[in-house]
Amino acid sequence: MEDMEALARIPSKTLSSHMASVLSRRIIDGEYKEGEKLPTERQLSEEFGVNRHAIREAIKRIEALGLVQIRHGSGIYAQKLNMTAGIEIFNTLLTDNDGSLNIGFLKDVLEFRRHYLMNLTLLALRRRKPRELGKICRIIDNILFNRGKKGSQDESADNYALFQAIVLASHNHVYYLMYITLSQVIQRLPMILETSFPPFSFTEDDLRKMRHAFEFSNEQEAKEVLESYLQFVERLLKPYLGDEKAKED
Repeated sequence: MEDMEALARIPSKTLSSHMASVLSRRIIDGEYKEGEKLPTERQLSEEFGVNRHAIREAIKRIEALGLVQIRHGSGIYAQKLNMTAGIEIFNTLLTDNDGSLNIGFLKDVLEFRRHYLMNLTLLALRRRKPRELGKICRIIDNILFNRGKKGSQDESADNYALFQAIVLASHNHVYYLMYITLSQVIQRLPMILETSFPPFSFTEDDLRKMRHAFEFSNEQEAKEVLESYLQFVERLLKPYLGDEKAKED
């Protein structure tokens, strides 16, 4: 059961988003089974101690995800999680009902992210225009110049800016949308795990190699740099991912 007092302190727009997440989780976990009628707006409003407007907005959000069907004059019915939910459901799937990390889903995200970043970077390396190359090089030079002079949040922001410049150089809108989604997942990890990490950033040597790879279209060098970066991130997260063999057994 949600903490009523805590919910009352949440701003209206954020509240509807929060309620959408709660209702989505109930459908995903099977609390509301496929084809089952959900409680009415009034019942949900009373259960959670929130206004009906927040519930109505939350229902619209999960309808857009394809998780419910609104039958006018009949009610709101749960639908099976399927392809219509899309990447918007990532944030809900990342945590279990108690707010703890969904380890299995994070492993899926990291596995996909590895292949995605490799393909994205190679595509950007082949398609980058002179202006985009200049921006990538300037960002790398700026990171190298300021390394050790900034806090971890600033270094993480610099790393985000570098990958954003790379994804824009790919000239692929889907890659860009996926990068935003995956970045949001990664950025939420410290809060979910209630811990802090060093910045998920490249070493100085790898930054110089990445710059060289983009300048001279060296795909092998770019692959090696990304492999080093991905292994670094995976080592940081390994203590939180559990035993892979235990999962398979």
